[in-house]
Amino acid sequence: MKNLLYVFLCILACTCNPSNKDVEDQNFNEINNLEGQFAVAKGSDFFYCVCDASTSKGLSWDYPIKPGSEEWKQLQSHLHKVFSCLIPNVLLPSLSTAELTAICLQYPLLFNILAFNDINQGFDTAIEEFNGLKELFNRADVSTELLKWYNCQIKNFSLLTDEMVNDFDKVSFMTSLSLLEILLTRVEDKYKEVLQSLVDGYERKLEYEHFFSGKNMNINYFSRAHIILNFGEQYLLEILGLSSSSYFGVTVVPQETKDAINRLSYQLKQ
Repeated sequence: MKNLLYVFLCILACTCNPSNKDVEDQNFNEINNLEGQFAVAKGSDFFYCVCDASTSKGLSWDYPIKPGSEEWKQLQSHLHKVFSCLIPNVLLPSLSTAELTAICLQYPLLFNILAFNDINQGFDTAIEEFNGLKELFNRADVSTELLKWYNCQIKNFSLLTDEMVNDFDKVSFMTSLSLLEILLTRVEDKYKEVLQSLVDGYERKLEYEHFFSGKNMNINYFSRAHIILNFGEQYLLEILGLSSSSYFGVTVVPQETKDAINRLSYQLKQ
């Protein structure tokens, strides 16, 4: 347990707000080191899959260079890594949304979203850099596919206490939940269904709160707040209340903001 928490804290330590190029480069270096550790420990897939229906095996396209490989180590900059991961544009239209979702969730640099305290900035950077994500969020059924993955993942929290599952896979599983929650903030339909699933994920995290606390739990609040605002802008003031802090920052979420998000979540998902 101690080793698992140490690895997870190392990941969360990367969650900061890059204010200049030096800080940003340092964050990317820390993340890339962790990507390499995961690749060595688990294999080619960084996103931890728990359901046969959500497997990335048998895809018609895969990343030619992956973290942990000698070729990846030879890439000298973040930009080189981005270019190495791009899906051929001629192939994009032929990929089903289900297959494209699986490919995007295995994007080796998806984890970089968590390098930003402003998660919106992290997501915007990822979608600007990676043509797979840009194509995915242009698909009408993206919400359906992301919900399939998230609903599958949240049914498998018991693996966190399974002694047969190694620490790297457990941390990868926890990270996959946070990334899916972030991706779900950008869907443009099925808001009630998404909110219901995020509440389910929140309740499951509470059951395993010794694994999920601080920034990792705050991402769920962040995601639910985003979805709640799609029900009406009038909820913004209720979420923020009298606090001068913004719920969009995942480092600290005021208790009154958490209470408002929980109250509205259970009200609106009905």
